[in-house]
Amino acid sequence: YIGDNAMVNADTSTALGGNGQSVLVGAGDDFYHLAIGVGVGVGGVGVAPNVGVNVIGNTTEASIGDSATVNALGDVTVEATAKEDVALIGIAVGAGGVGVGANVGVLTIDDTTTASIGDSHVYAGGDVFVSAVDDSHVFLLSGALGVGGAAGIGAAVGVMVFDKDTEAFIGSGAHVDALGGSGISDVLNGGITGDGFDTTASPVSGVVVQAQSSEDILHIVAAGGGGFVGVSGAVGVTLMNIETDARIDANAVVNGDQGSAHSGQSVYVNAADAVTTQTVIVGVAAGFAGISGAIDVGTLNANVNAVVGTDAEVSAKGKIEVNAASVKHFTGFNASGAFGAVGVGGAVSVWSIGTSLETTTTDDQGKATGSALSDGKGNSSDTYAAGQSESGTGLATGSSGKGGGFGNFTDDGSGNANTNTNRVHGGTQKALGGVTGPGGAPTQKSISDEESKNPGSVGTTAWVKVGAHLTAGGAIGVKANEKDTITVDAGQISAGIVGAGASGAILSIADNVAAKADGTLSAGGDIDVDATLNEVVHLTAIDGSAGRVYLNPSQKTQALLRARH
Repeated sequence: YIGDNAMVNADTSTALGGNGQSVLVGAGDDFYHLAIGVGVGVGGVGVAPNVGVNVIGNTTEASIGDSATVNALGDVTVEATAKEDVALIGIAVGAGGVGVGANVGVLTIDDTTTASIGDSHVYAGGDVFVSAVDDSHVFLLSGALGVGGAAGIGAAVGVMVFDKDTEAFIGSGAHVDALGGSGISDVLNGGITGDGFDTTASPVSGVVVQAQSSEDILHIVAAGGGGFVGVSGAVGVTLMNIETDARIDANAVVNGDQGSAHSGQSVYVNAADAVTTQTVIVGVAAGFAGISGAIDVGTLNANVNAVVGTDAEVSAKGKIEVNAASVKHFTGFNASGAFGAVGVGGAVSVWSIGTSLETTTTDDQGKATGSALSDGKGNSSDTYAAGQSESGTGLATGSSGKGGGFGNFTDDGSGNANTNTNRVHGGTQKALGGVTGPGGAPTQKSISDEESKNPGSVGTTAWVKVGAHLTAGGAIGVKANEKDTITVDAGQISAGIVGAGASGAILSIADNVAAKADGTLSAGGDIDVDATLNEVVHLTAIDGSAGRVYLNPSQKTQALLRARH
């Protein structure tokens, strides 16, 4: 970073001409994390519990502070780039006369990537590029298998909480001038082709403020039980909050001095996010009596904003564009199978995208049928998963009283922090603070609060605010563009002399796509204000029971879709 009140190249009179003199403020982070936990229990009674708790926080920041002066005859670049690859795998297998396999996987991720220019004066004879990029790849697998002669019980719980903030901005009161140079490549233009973002045909010279993020998430929870009595249960909870913003803040002045500007001088403010999320929740049970259940619960709130703030002054001899673009690709697969002389199965999928979690349904008469996640006895599967998450964290930290957890790693009493024992103790205490402190592992209450909170008007917005002045020799574009493909499949099959089952899927979607020009826009070319929403939704619930006696207690399938653009 360049700190507050700093002066960089205050005198450029003897500097190399052209692009020979440039300033680069860069921050980069490439994070990889792999955690594998395996539990195996074998015996007359084989019990295999496995708990994995991972808390990850990454901050990547490149900045020019307040009241600084930064000059360059060439380019000024402020760039923060981050990449995360995270895999958490937990497997539990129990086998014996009675086999019990139980697995709890908990993953919390909090990523922040920021590139910024504060309330400072920045001058470039070439281009100014403020860029924040964050690409995330996450794989979470929770699996359990119980096999026993008398009874086989498999239970798996996977909980993921993912918060991400990617921002690029020119701060309030800043003065930034870029006369235009050789140009900046890979600048977004607000278009979407396939699942990718379009870029300009040629490099852009002038000022570019761009925030771009992507997320590729695969969450698998699988449970199997086999024996005279086979029981399996799989519950997955996925909570995602993603913010991607590019801004020129209030009262900033961009290209206030046009005297020596290049004829192609432009200003682009771009924000874009592409999220691909896949959840696979499977429960299978087999035996004389087979009982299985699979529950998939989640929220996805992705907010993308490109904004020129109140009373900002933005000028260019060429184009000015304010672009926000979003791509969401969500696939949820939830299946339960029960096989035996008596087969009982159930599958429920409840997902909300752009809104708080909606768990209730109505019948064909409009009467409320209650929560799809409730067993009718006051118990809720998401609350169960949250409780297992908190219990698992307690086992890891030792707060549950069932084993020492981190408490097993004590110091040696020597007072020397560099001994092997004390170094291990120091590391585990730091890990303990990360798990139990603010922003640590989720609790039952925090998961419940996250599910029920109203995320507000989440969506894709390109906005020139009231009082802002945009003056361009060429065209001005304000564009918001979103493309969503959402598929949810939930189903169960139960087979036996007696077969009973139920399946349900609830999908709630609230999309907000807006392009707003509330300021004063003056252009030598066209002024285009455009908002586009392209959305495809598939929702399927399958309920199958087979046997001499088969019971289908109920099938609840409801899609709640609210779209504004």
